[in-house]
Amino acid sequence: VEAPPPKHRRLEDTASVASLLSKAQSMPLPDGIRKERIRRADELARLLLERDTEITSHDVTTVLHQWGFSSNTHRTAVTPPPMTAVPSDTLGAVRMKGRWFVTDATRQAPNMARLLVRYLHQRLPGFPVKAVCINGMYCCRLHIDGANTGPSAIQAFGDFEGGYLSDAYAYTGGPLEAIGD
Repeated sequence: VEAPPPKHRRLEDTASVASLLSKAQSMPLPDGIRKERIRRADELARLLLERDTEITSHDVTTVLHQWGFSSNTHRTAVTPPPMTAVPSDTLGAVRMKGRWFVTDATRQAPNMARLLVRYLHQRLPGFPVKAVCINGMYCCRLHIDGANTGPSAIQAFGDFEGGYLSDAYAYTGGPLEAIGD
C-alpha cells in the first residue's frame, strides 16, 4: 500500500523559498485591509505623539509593523528581481513634472508623517525634510537615488540581519557594483 502524498509540499531549495517570498511581498494587500492597517498605524502614531516625549526607534518600529504598505511598481531602480513591485510608501511632498504634491499616504496618515519627522528632528535638529520613504520587508537592489533633491538620511528599523549601505558621495561613474567594494 502506497502512502498518501503529504498535504504540504516541503521546499528543499532556498531559491524556491526566495521566489515564493518575492511573490508574496509584491502582492498587494486588499484595499480594505491596507486602509485599515494605515488607519491603525496613524492612530498609534497619534497616541505616541500625544505623550510629548522622545520618539524612540522602538516606537517607530511598532508603528511600522502596523503599516499597510502599498505595492509600489514605480520604484524600478530598487526592485530586486524577480519582484515586480516593492512594499513602499512616501510620506510628505514630492515633485512631479515641476509641481509639488502632498502624497496620498500623507493625507491618509498625517500623524505617521509627523511621527517620522519628529523622530528625525530629535536626532538631526534642523534637517530639511520634504518626504520620508518607508520600505518594508525587502532588500532593495544596489542603486543611486536619482530623484532626491537635497540631503538624505537613512535609518533601518526592526530585527534583521545583513544589509549594506554605501555612501557613494564621491561616485563619478563606472559600474555601480564597484561601490560596494
